[in-house]
Amino acid sequence: MPNSDVRRPTAALPLATAALLVGTLLLRAMFVPDDARITNGAMADAAAAAGGAGADVRAPRAPRARACNAVPATRVGSGRAVAGQVVCACSAALGCDTVEPEGRVSGGTAVLYESAAATRAEPARHLARAELALEAAPARRPDRELRVGCERRQAMRGFGGAFTDTAAAHFVAMPVGVREHLIESYWGGGADATTGAPAASPGGIGYSLGRVVLGSSDFSPGVWSYDDVPGDFALAHFSVEHDEASGKLEMIRAAIARRAAPDGPAAASTRAPHAQHAQRAPERRAPRASSSSPSLRPRHRGVVHRAHRASSSSPSPPPSPQPPLPPSAARARPALALFGSAWAPPAWMTVRNSTVRASLRGGYARGAPYAGAFARYLRAALDAYAAAGAPLFGLTAGNEPNHLGQSWQQLVMSAAEQREWIAHHLGPALKPALARTLGNALPSAPAVAVVRGGAAEYELLMLDDQRPFIASWMRAVLLAVDDDARAPASAPARRRVAAVAAADAAPYVDGVGFHWYLALEDSLIVHPGKMLAAAHARFPEKFLLATEACEGYMPAHKGVELGSWWRALKYGYDIVEDTANWAVGWTDWNLVLDMRGGPNWRGNLVDAPVVWDNASGTFFKQPLFYAVGHFSKFVPPGSVALELESKGRLELPAVAFARPDGVVAVVVVNQRSLRRRYALRSPDGRYVNAHIPPHALHTVLFRPLDGACASV
Repeated sequence: MPNSDVRRPTAALPLATAALLVGTLLLRAMFVPDDARITNGAMADAAAAAGGAGADVRAPRAPRARACNAVPATRVGSGRAVAGQVVCACSAALGCDTVEPEGRVSGGTAVLYESAAATRAEPARHLARAELALEAAPARRPDRELRVGCERRQAMRGFGGAFTDTAAAHFVAMPVGVREHLIESYWGGGADATTGAPAASPGGIGYSLGRVVLGSSDFSPGVWSYDDVPGDFALAHFSVEHDEASGKLEMIRAAIARRAAPDGPAAASTRAPHAQHAQRAPERRAPRASSSSPSLRPRHRGVVHRAHRASSSSPSPPPSPQPPLPPSAARARPALALFGSAWAPPAWMTVRNSTVRASLRGGYARGAPYAGAFARYLRAALDAYAAAGAPLFGLTAGNEPNHLGQSWQQLVMSAAEQREWIAHHLGPALKPALARTLGNALPSAPAVAVVRGGAAEYELLMLDDQRPFIASWMRAVLLAVDDDARAPASAPARRRVAAVAAADAAPYVDGVGFHWYLALEDSLIVHPGKMLAAAHARFPEKFLLATEACEGYMPAHKGVELGSWWRALKYGYDIVEDTANWAVGWTDWNLVLDMRGGPNWRGNLVDAPVVWDNASGTFFKQPLFYAVGHFSKFVPPGSVALELESKGRLELPAVAFARPDGVVAVVVVNQRSLRRRYALRSPDGRYVNAHIPPHALHTVLFRPLDGACASV
């Protein structure tokens, strides 16, 4: 348990940012999510008010996929739930719903997938498939016209969620058959990882991106690290055995195996052991006597090994520091692209021997012993994961380094300190060949052996914190310009940053990770897309990646809210705005939580797309799950965002992508209580005319005629 007597870190927020934060929190607390309006009666009234605006989409074919096992949200557990809405149950007895494959998207027909809240007249829809004709003209007086253009923007890396200790604990508590449903739901049904061809069989939502928590976080049984032996600068006791014992590596390998398997759930096994770990404990089944969550306590204690080291005669080439290239030029993509984030170093590396609001001993100057040891520790974690059959493509520089009142693991640093951390320690550890080229190799650094499945050079994302910090942190880290001139605590950092060349950190940084938790700016304060667009315009060579988001984190609405379409639509809107403004992907937080939104050792309960009821042996898919699925299933890695012109009398957020198979995917989000009619124009001049129900999401797939755009 960490020492609560922790000195407040010196990192300070700009006054404007602090004011923005306070205003955001106050306003957010005042506004109760309007799920109360998303009920049967209100929805029926809304539909009636918009009625008669034209014919709805053609009814889908007889479904080939399994339908949602719909359970009223208010009948599941005893927590908060939305009246009139359902969740989709998955268990060994019930089975689990799947998504109907899109089939062949021909030149004259568009395929539409719809998810929508329930009304008095219609049940909830969960990625329901329909077909529409491409027409020569738009419908009369649409509420919104969406025109897909030919300008290609960023190439996409994918969509996914985070592997935490909590998610792994729930995974290993599930019976084998239920685990298989979970693996198929998240990682099945995606486009072929090699060819990009869409799935031909019913399946899941095809997650292709994942975040791995390296060490402990608040969603852990407590505070631990991969090397808790004080003073072990040589990392002789470093080991990732905790992640084997907890089941996290087992879960990751199962996800990778399913994502890489041929089409169909039978091709991958949830057990998927790595060769080094083939002898595992007997299969565990969920206890049925209690509804409490499974313990997060590690199943093995005191197991310590030296970090695995191996060699390779053909090391992988270093990743490009540029944003992803179009599919024709992109390098081979992994089946599941994983990146890591560490919340804090081992406690013995911190000033107060605590990882809560921690400061690193000795600072970040060149040659600082603790900073050097922590950089080697993170490199060892990446190499150990590769050796365990779960390779990561890179790492963030540290989770949420700005101190915003967190009471769990956190290494606090200023933007100037992150620049030093990257320039002198983390950058050279992740990219030793580049460091030698720059004349900045770590002192007495041993030659790095490339482990099987690993990489000689790993990618690095800076920041990994809230969107409003992007501009000031990119200037400080990449250009050595400190905006926080009014904060006395940052004066030493300003002097340090002025004394070091600006180029020291920038060559090591591939991209910028950002979070959504100041999410009220989405609608009330400032348009989030403007922050991302400005960052891309200033630093076009650095990619932007949404690295964390979740609902249920605010005190007034904390934890799980079953059946909430309000939360799902905020997810949809956020993903639209991020990807329409140069983000290459979007990462949710916990993959699985219990019915309360935990466990979490600090009581920091939140929501998740999948929640697990240990007593009944059932997990429930929330509307959040289907909201992310509108992107993850139909926009595979290698897709390219397209310009999209939107005009009309009513707002209707949307984003468009060109896929590797030549199909265009457009996602449309309707957060309002009225049905909207829109006309979607293909680059070849034809139209898809459709209605979107209140509180709904659409994904529209169509194939433009040859020659419509040279680049589409």
